[in-house]
Amino acid sequence: ILDNLGNASHYPKVQGIFSHAAALRNGNTLLLFGGYHGNVNADLLAFVMPPTIASRDGEPYEPEQICSRHHSLSACSGDPECGWCSADDVCYGRTLGINCTTNLQTTRCPGVCPALGDCHSCLLHGTTRRDGLHSVVHKLHAGQCTWCVQNARCHHKDDNFGVCGLKEDTPSQVAGWWGDKGAEVMSADVCREVDRRPGLTFLKYKYPANLTHPDSVSIINATTADFNALSVTMSRTEQNLGGEITARLLGFLRPPHTWENAKEQLRICVSHSTATLRLESITSHLEVVANMSADQSSCVAALWPTGAPTVLLPGRYLVDFEARKNITISHYPPVHSHSKMELLHNKTHETPKVFTFEYLEPYEGNGTCSQYTNCLQCLSDSLCGWCEVMRECQPRSNDERTTCLSGPEDWHYLTIVPWQCANCSNFIDCEDCVGSGKCEWWTDDARCARRGRSTNGVVELSACPAPCHSRENCTDCLDGNGRCVWCQATQECFSFAVYTSQYQFGMCREWLDQAYHS
Repeated sequence: ILDNLGNASHYPKVQGIFSHAAALRNGNTLLLFGGYHGNVNADLLAFVMPPTIASRDGEPYEPEQICSRHHSLSACSGDPECGWCSADDVCYGRTLGINCTTNLQTTRCPGVCPALGDCHSCLLHGTTRRDGLHSVVHKLHAGQCTWCVQNARCHHKDDNFGVCGLKEDTPSQVAGWWGDKGAEVMSADVCREVDRRPGLTFLKYKYPANLTHPDSVSIINATTADFNALSVTMSRTEQNLGGEITARLLGFLRPPHTWENAKEQLRICVSHSTATLRLESITSHLEVVANMSADQSSCVAALWPTGAPTVLLPGRYLVDFEARKNITISHYPPVHSHSKMELLHNKTHETPKVFTFEYLEPYEGNGTCSQYTNCLQCLSDSLCGWCEVMRECQPRSNDERTTCLSGPEDWHYLTIVPWQCANCSNFIDCEDCVGSGKCEWWTDDARCARRGRSTNGVVELSACPAPCHSRENCTDCLDGNGRCVWCQATQECFSFAVYTSQYQFGMCREWLDQAYHS
């Protein structure tokens, strides 16, 4: 909107600013003072917000009445409250366009819902208060969100409501294993019980693998996955480790009743890796049905130990598909080889296809969540959720109001999506890293990693290098381990990870690091 208010409203600076002071005046004027944009500046800027964003205190308004102030298509369509009428070149309110003889040209107004990526945020942050405003967002109900479990999307309540999880919403146009209709969640309190997204659980383990502490967990909606480990940004310690990366697809295949006589058979495909597929059905225990190694992309049919093909009948099959790739680094940057693992199905004379989410159910264990000791391991079991404040794994059937507490009246929602788990890479200093109990500090790289990965990793607080801020001169700052940098202007040593926050007002424009010092 600000970009479309005319030349007179252009921001007076070529660059933006950060680390400034800000205040609000009269409810609609944003005051910015000082800040840093290459140099420290002492400007005072005032931005008067359009009423669609903030109105002046005590002055209620009808947002669509503002539309008549826009006199061009770009200005009109840039305001989500308005629509451009090409018949008379007039800008109207998008719900008041009765005077236009053609369709109003409007921009899409999705509201906040599509920007919210998990069940809790969708339902906690996706309900806006009206506060007396009459914005088109409220008139179109774009500020009231609901969560669809099957496609893991947040949408406003009148956007395809009732379509979630129907067979028309699946890639194969076949009803999913959950039934004829999916689950719509409308309250955050229900997320922990209902939000079990279909798909397979995908786990990755870096070298050396610790099967009780995966390095990555996610839910994938099709049985195809890449698991490349190398990149040109790898740290020095990571380069020297080499070893083997392990990837694992875990969960349940759910062939529909229409496969009763279809004779769908199971296949695996891998590239640049060694793979093993284990399968369990109602009538058999978990058994190896495929085992192969491949330098290039290669596929084999899965066979039961008797030699019979694995014809999939309607039911529920536990699947454990594991692939391993050796990481050998003889030079840097490493030679790239694309590793992939796929689980496919096909009739005798058909092209094999991957399983999509309507046939896939994430892994669930026996309900003993207390056996899991970290967040990612906990969330590899879809029956469990992680209580961060108590650092324990709990059954999702628990009421978090009584079981996930940091105080008598202070309860917390369970973490139920893996990307919200805290991980070792969050720590930027040795003390916090080692103090977590799950991580080790790589001194040469000034980096925190999962404990047990490197024989040289620091796991005791007493072995941590001196913190950068405690080093009093340039020599000590740059000679000691820890990747510290020295600011000549302030005569201070600091970790570069905190540069933008520690020197947000531009007191340190130049610094020396280890590469310069050496």
